[in-house]
Amino acid sequence: ALFGFICQGIGYSAYAWVFTVPGAILAATTASVGSGLIRPALASLISRRAAPEEQGAVSGVSQSLASIASILAPLIAGFLLQHVSLQAWALFAGCSALIALMFSMR
Repeated sequence: ALFGFICQGIGYSAYAWVFTVPGAILAATTASVGSGLIRPALASLISRRAAPEEQGAVSGVSQSLASIASILAPLIAGFLLQHVSLQAWALFAGCSALIALMFSMR
């Protein structure tokens, strides 16, 4: 999961300084690799931390939070794009991934 958060942080942050199609493809690939590594790793970690009788409920809460994040992310990105700058959404997403990395290291 740690490498996944690092890839996401780098990939999303790179969008702030990318102005070419190859650069955007590289940034998107890096962020996507991070997402692909994080989701299964987090699901595994969450299920191992929960008691056997609580695994279904914990998994449901985890999926619910992921769904809420999928709803909020475009709203936040749209606000940042419209009211702050073109780079703000990318830096926000990259910093969010790096903050998640710090929490995962505890």
